[in-house]
Amino acid sequence: MRFLDDSFTKNFEERRDEIARRYPGNVTSQSEHLTLRLELALEALEAGVWEYHPRSGELLWDRRMRELFGLLDGAVQGLSYDDFKKSLHKDDLLLVENALSEALETGRRLNGQFRITKPTGGLRHLRVSGMPYQLPTGETIVVGANWDVTSDVVLHEELRAAEVKARAQNEQLAAAHAEMERLMLHDALTNLPNRRYLDRFIEENLGLGLKTACLQIDLDHFKSVNDSDGHAVGDEVLKIAADRLLNEVPEGGFLGRLGGDEFLALIVGPGSDLEARAIGERMLKSFKVPMLVAGGSYDIGLSIGIAVSDDGVATKLMAAADEALYRAKSAGRSQYAESVSC
Repeated sequence: MRFLDDSFTKNFEERRDEIARRYPGNVTSQSEHLTLRLELALEALEAGVWEYHPRSGELLWDRRMRELFGLLDGAVQGLSYDDFKKSLHKDDLLLVENALSEALETGRRLNGQFRITKPTGGLRHLRVSGMPYQLPTGETIVVGANWDVTSDVVLHEELRAAEVKARAQNEQLAAAHAEMERLMLHDALTNLPNRRYLDRFIEENLGLGLKTACLQIDLDHFKSVNDSDGHAVGDEVLKIAADRLLNEVPEGGFLGRLGGDEFLALIVGPGSDLEARAIGERMLKSFKVPMLVAGGSYDIGLSIGIAVSDDGVATKLMAAADEALYRAKSAGRSQYAESVSC
């Protein structure tokens, strides 16, 4: 017989020569020793050996093969390729047939994994390794071995499931951490940034030598809403106010609620002084529209103090804006005032 895979032939001949060197004697004794080693290796691997004759469709199995497939009750001889196909999982049938056909056509090693269904209904995963070779008659057949890898597959699937579960748990923890951080940095009522967030924004954006404008903002007559109609209405007014203010702050700017009816906006970069004035005017205009809450109409105005710093020093900038806010309120509210110097 002639093996069609040259590398396999070379390896086989090297093993045979090694046996001859270690165990001198006649060819028969050497062949017997090589056969014994092969049988022991197959036994250790718990592998079954088969031989497939494509012309006749005959499939020769040893006892271990029949154990793997759950077919111990019949004769070892006489199985056909159709008997083998009946045991294959329906989703693996085409894969196995294509691999076997390719091995016969090309002479390449057959190597892979497939699933079978035992007569009792149990699903098993088998590994296959086979090699085509030619008989003296010229017929090409395939001889190979199968062994059960179900436990390995199950373990791999369990590890993969555990990995997926761990990844999902890590994502949940990350999401929970992000949500906790968001809650820490945002006002629960309006969802605007709070004082903690303001401190972070100042640390990351101010003190870089860039021109910065600050708008200190208070709602006019908000306390009377709380006193007359209750905190529930007051909360809705604050939410509407936050949305209106936020609509006027450009992307990259900052708007936060500092507490009560106090808000603060920061604009960083060249031209921030002119932009701050325009923002203040738009904010005042947006609050001329009454707020409708719980069937009531509320006229809520704004007082705004604007300060601009060329070096972006936060402490003196916000102090100057606060002073300007005080002057806006003293001048009659519903307007903005600018700091003389910062």
